[in-house]
Amino acid sequence: IAQPDGMSLVIVGSLLIVAGASLYLAAARDLRKGLIEGRLVTTGLYSLLRHPLYASNIFFVVPGIALLCKSWLLLCVPLFMYVAFRLFIPAEDRELRKRFGQSFEEYHSKTNAVFPKVWPK
Repeated sequence: IAQPDGMSLVIVGSLLIVAGASLYLAAARDLRKGLIEGRLVTTGLYSLLRHPLYASNIFFVVPGIALLCKSWLLLCVPLFMYVAFRLFIPAEDRELRKRFGQSFEEYHSKTNAVFPKVWPK
């Protein structure tokens, strides 16, 4: 199997980082606005998944950094991040459920945590 050349890793890694950072910033902007207004954010990226900030780092930024560093070991980090996310996110969801009640329940039932729903039910 041919090894990818260094330039390919730099290009793919850079594209992943730029995409991830763009998604992160868009989600952070929407979240900040929602926090200021005291409302549950369900628009923008939040209409596709409940935790776009985490998803952007797990699936784009960290893998991009791993490719830029040419570190196959670092490429395993998103797996550990995802496991940690699954362990710790229920506490955040409980807080949102307490704060927003039925609105969060409906939102939770319509959107996945970090993988967008591709096909409607």
